[in-house]
Amino acid sequence: MGDTIVYIEDEPDFQKLVSEILGEVGYSVQVAGTGAEGLALLQRVKPRLLILDINLPDTDGFTICEELRNDPAWHDLIVLMLTVRRRPEEWLKGFASGANDYVSKPLNPPDFLERIEACVEGRVAIPIITPEDAEYQLIQAAIKGNRGAYDALVRKYQGPLLKSISQQMVNKAEAEDIVSSTFMIAYEHMRDFRGDSSFQTYLYGIALRQLKRHWRAAKAAPTVDILGGEEGEWIAEPDAELERLASQPGLPQIKEVVRKVPRRYRKILEWSVLRGMKNDEIAQRLAVRNGTVCSRLDTAKRILRNAWHACAKKRSARHA
Repeated sequence: MGDTIVYIEDEPDFQKLVSEILGEVGYSVQVAGTGAEGLALLQRVKPRLLILDINLPDTDGFTICEELRNDPAWHDLIVLMLTVRRRPEEWLKGFASGANDYVSKPLNPPDFLERIEACVEGRVAIPIITPEDAEYQLIQAAIKGNRGAYDALVRKYQGPLLKSISQQMVNKAEAEDIVSSTFMIAYEHMRDFRGDSSFQTYLYGIALRQLKRHWRAAKAAPTVDILGGEEGEWIAEPDAELERLASQPGLPQIKEVVRKVPRRYRKILEWSVLRGMKNDEIAQRLAVRNGTVCSRLDTAKRILRNAWHACAKKRSARHA
């Protein structure tokens, strides 16, 4: 197959936008406006990658993808679905039809280019065309760096998980906090998921461990010290981004300080401060409200300040 990318899309604005984005980094894009035109174009150019819209005037992307996967000649063609459809069940239908990857509109150009590179380099899921395996494909896409795939998993399981945890707690805000930390831990350890159980069971197991920690901490003291007790077990867990920052010249003290910040606050500091993520993006990633993100960020910064001052005092005492 050549270096050309075929894009089947009936909307001229998206035809132009995608062609410009990919053209700027050296890709040649040929566009078709209908499914029939797209299939004919595929036969002529034999592309490296097919970008496929779902809503087409003469058919839909799911049908085209299924037809291609049933033809041995197109078994190795990488298919990226690009569509406005964002609901989890539509992601699952896309993977079940044989797509290797899936991106939702509107486009974020850097994320889109990241998925294009992953497709071209073969760093995407190998399609298994059975509906029961679609969720596993979605999970594989998340493991391979598709952030939208993980957001689709959050949208699918956030409500049921929150309902289950809320039934075991009085305080809804604390239940939301446990759910958000569950999704955060699951995201950090996606590669540990082997498909031995459903993803729902995997999430619920993490949530139960978080719930048990909450209960033990609540029994230990009326007001939980977030720098002690159960949290103390995971204060020392490494965080790649902040550990990297800690290794930079001129900042030897920050490692000691960062280790005193609990993981759920450490991660939100990393996303906000180091990666520059906006609060609404963090809220979506953690499956919480924007107000919860603001509150947690304030808490994280306060913990960091207090830890910094405490470390500064220890250093001063040692020098004295």
